[in-house]
Amino acid sequence: FKKCCKEKYTMGQVIKNTGIVRRLDELGRITLPIELRRNLDIGEKDPVEIYVSEDMIILKKFAPADTFTGSTDNLVEYHGKMVSKETKVDILVTPSVVIISGVLLAMFVGPGINAFMEAFGRFIENATEMRPFIMGIIVSVSVGMALTLPISSAALCIAIGLSGIAAGAATAGCCAQMVGFAVMSFRENRWSGIISQGLGTSMLQMPNIIKNPLTWLPPTLASAITGPISTCVFQLENVPIGAGMGTCGLVGPFGIITAMPEGGAMMWIGIALVCFVLPALLTWLLGEMFRKLNWIKEGDLSINN
Repeated sequence: FKKCCKEKYTMGQVIKNTGIVRRLDELGRITLPIELRRNLDIGEKDPVEIYVSEDMIILKKFAPADTFTGSTDNLVEYHGKMVSKETKVDILVTPSVVIISGVLLAMFVGPGINAFMEAFGRFIENATEMRPFIMGIIVSVSVGMALTLPISSAALCIAIGLSGIAAGAATAGCCAQMVGFAVMSFRENRWSGIISQGLGTSMLQMPNIIKNPLTWLPPTLASAITGPISTCVFQLENVPIGAGMGTCGLVGPFGIITAMPEGGAMMWIGIALVCFVLPALLTWLLGEMFRKLNWIKEGDLSINN
């Protein structure tokens, strides 16, 4: 070992001599002292940069940096280059992009969405004038599918003032989607899926539905069964604000209780069967059949992908 206290200035920094001398082996390699590696946080197989300054060879732990700005924070790979996700102009660029995008969407996409919602609302209104059995199927299936789509089934029911047994059918459809997906996907999502879909929203399954539309059939078919049971057997009613909510926060069942203050035992049995038991049982049975037919594969219903 050779010790020297001399200091040199290079690359804008003070270079201190550690006083340690190591010999190269036959392949030109040296071993860095473990104390240095610990102090500089250099672990096994970490990349190390090699610099040359006059007659010195300088080793430095490699740290990826933004190709354009040199920043080492919040980096992502873009076409083989490392770039920073954040820049100094983000505080100006991000709000501007959001505002401009929102205005453009409102101008070009908004009218189409508005027309669709108005037509869908008229379709539901026309369905409420049919016989209870047919009305139960149409309203239950339609509003239930609206709940799973990225639109507001609750706002739709409030906008058209859906109430009475038609609102009860809407609740049945929403419950079939939420409880149905929660139970059918238990194999993939376990208890967290039960809570997030059964008490949250079945909209979490929308990416999976786009990948495999057949995953939507079991809860939708279940809603076609529970809807007329609600209208013809139990004659469940609801208020507009609860009609399109299903089991989300249990708003749908509480809405039925509000609309039927003197419903009695029949109402409670109806809530249990239409909102919880039948959606879970029917969708699970249909889902298992679809799995055996290989129409739904393992992982198709995972909400963690």
